[in-house]
Amino acid sequence: MADVQVLVLLLLLECCVNAFQVNKDEYLRLRNEVLDKEYQMRIGGKITLSDAEHMVNDRLMKLKAKEMDVARMNATNFPPAVHFYRAKELIDKSEVFKMIRNMPKGKYRTRCAYLYDTVCSICM
Repeated sequence: MADVQVLVLLLLLECCVNAFQVNKDEYLRLRNEVLDKEYQMRIGGKITLSDAEHMVNDRLMKLKAKEMDVARMNATNFPPAVHFYRAKELIDKSEVFKMIRNMPKGKYRTRCAYLYDTVCSICM
């Protein structure tokens, strides 16, 4: 009886997969549309950046990637994974945090909000 149920389930699953079959290119196009829409929904996602702001963003993303790579090799170097007293020292030494600390505040905050959103995970 269980074998019959499994067989029926497999046949049903195959029918569903075949009914919604999408080629790889179409899937990737739809996936990229969803990712783009999600990105625009983030804080500052609809802001157009100047060339200088793009340069700052690229620098921040490279620093963040470097720090994340170090953290992947050794979880004790990842601030969210350790106690605050240990993380505080890591945050203070973080190049990403140093850049964020020196970013303009006040009226420029909304222009830079997405930068905070995309890099703050390394500092938490």
